[in-house]
Amino acid sequence: MNRVNFRSRDQFNQHNSFLEFPGRALERSPLPSKVSRGLEVHQSVVSRRLRAMEDDALVRMDPAPHDRRSVLVSQTPKGRRELRRLLAFGVKRFQTFLAGWMPDEARQLTALRERFHRATTESGDDGDKTYD
Repeated sequence: MNRVNFRSRDQFNQHNSFLEFPGRALERSPLPSKVSRGLEVHQSVVSRRLRAMEDDALVRMDPAPHDRRSVLVSQTPKGRRELRRLLAFGVKRFQTFLAGWMPDEARQLTALRERFHRATTESGDDGDKTYD
């Protein structure tokens, strides 16, 4: 199996996001526009990435029955295996970062991350606003 090589942490994070989102939401074979909204990236980015992932047999794109111009995206068995591998890598990496932390510190980090996530998802801010 070919391993994906990343030149930067951002590349790893983007690839992992594209696999992780399918791992949770692509089980229902959404349209690329739904993937775009879920990842909060432009649809052209999603289209290019999904084509590359299809070339690597990580996802399958089938014509949408209600609109033949669009596609439904689903993970392949290879894509699910790669997702499990990346998630295991991420967990191990995270454990390494927290190795010297006390349990209470790790719980506090978790609580703060959850609080931040709720604040960002509940704000209704779609990220398209311009701030002066």
